[in-house]
Amino acid sequence: MIVLPGTLRTKVINGRNGDFIVGTLITQIGEFAIKDPILEQYPEGEFQGRFGIAKIYPSSYAWAGGIKVEVRAILESIDIDMVEEKEIANEPEPDPIDDEAQQEPATTPDDKPSGDASDTKEAKDDKTLDLSILGDIELTDQVKLDPTVDRLTFREQCLLLGKLGYEFDATKQVWNRQ
Repeated sequence: MIVLPGTLRTKVINGRNGDFIVGTLITQIGEFAIKDPILEQYPEGEFQGRFGIAKIYPSSYAWAGGIKVEVRAILESIDIDMVEEKEIANEPEPDPIDDEAQQEPATTPDDKPSGDASDTKEAKDDKTLDLSILGDIELTDQVKLDPTVDRLTFREQCLLLGKLGYEFDATKQVWNRQ
């Protein structure tokens, strides 16, 4: 792992599975696309600090009638010094959930729950809050989520905490009850 000072610029993209967050890490050695699930809890904006990079690798995907090639980084640690929430120019981009699905081996219907974008939208429109998505997480004044769960579950946990009146503190990487 290498630790570099830099700026993480996050932006919200509206995709077929709902809103998702992607980032760009700007460092002294270059810019890297960040698609880590941990970004799902960050608001749109710029975050200055120190970033532990576990891996840097090239990635490509087909998008909008062409091929996009980017250098990605996987973050192992994030230490935020300063937060500046602001609107970032929104360019269309594929949802990382779809990108991960293409990389996974084929599954049988019994292996993976069925669901499409309409199922996800219906769940979001439902007025009841399903706390079971939190699993073993206890709702105290301060909640720290586990970003190693699958991306869709992590995204749903972030949305649920927001609906429950929690607010994400990027400097401490915890959700605080308001």
